[in-house]
Amino acid sequence: MIKSKWLTISLSFVLVIFLFAGCGGNTQGGVGDNATLDDANAPAEDPLEVGDLPYPGFSAEKLDPAISEDEVVLEVSELIYDRLVHLDGDTPVAGLAASWVVSDDGLTYQFKLRPNAQFIDGTWISTDVVMANFNRWFDPENPLHGGDNAKYAAWIENFIGFNGEFAEDGKPLSKFDGIEKVDNLEFLLHLNAPMDDLLTILAKPEFSILNMSVLASEGDLFATQEGSVTSSGAYYVVNWDQTGLALAENGDYWGNQE
Repeated sequence: MIKSKWLTISLSFVLVIFLFAGCGGNTQGGVGDNATLDDANAPAEDPLEVGDLPYPGFSAEKLDPAISEDEVVLEVSELIYDRLVHLDGDTPVAGLAASWVVSDDGLTYQFKLRPNAQFIDGTWISTDVVMANFNRWFDPENPLHGGDNAKYAAWIENFIGFNGEFAEDGKPLSKFDGIEKVDNLEFLLHLNAPMDDLLTILAKPEFSILNMSVLASEGDLFATQEGSVTSSGAYYVVNWDQTGLALAENGDYWGNQE
C-alpha cells in the first residue's frame, strides 16, 4: 500500500527555482547530450513557422495524451508536450529530467529536473507540476483523474493498476507506489517491483508532463479548441479550427535554446 508521505497531491505550483546538491546512488542515467525530437516524428523537415498547418483537417476533440489512444493525437503530443525522459534510438537520455539515479534494489528513482523548463504560459516545470501529473494518472481519488480508470489505457498497460487496488495476495496491484518530493526540482519515484523499462516508458507521449493547473481551472475544456493547449515542448499550437491544427516552433522551449 502506498505510504501517505510518499503521495502529496499538490495543485499549487511553486515557481521559485533552487539549485541542487548532488545525490547518492549506484546506477546513474540521463548523463550526456540532451535528446532532440526524432526527425521522423516531426511534421516538417524544417522548424515550423508561425501558422504552419502540418495537420490539415485535424479532427480530434482533445489533445490530452494521458487519456488518448489516437495515433495522431499522440504524434502531435510528442511535438507540443515534453516528457521526463527522451530516447536517443533505444537509449534513455535527459528530457525534462536532467539526470536520475536508481537505487540498488531498483525500487526508487531519484530525478533532478532541469531548472530552465517551462510551459508556454510561463509556468515553470517544478516537482509540484510533475507530482500533479503522476497523482492524476495513479490516484482515482484525485479530482483531476476524472473517475474513469479505463480512460488511462497507457497507465494500465505499463503500470497495471491504480492506487488502492490490490491483487488476490493482498499486495498492491500497481507496479508504481508513489511520488515523493525532495525539493522544487528533485523528487523520488517509488515502485512496488523493479521495472527495467521504466525510463523507456516515461519517454512515451502518453506520459507527457501537462499543466495541471490549467486542467483544474478549465475542466472539460482543457486541451480542446475552446480551451487552452499549454505547450511544454518544441512546438506550440497557434491555431486550431475547422481548417486544421497550426503549429509553430516554441522559442521558450529549453531544447530550442541550447
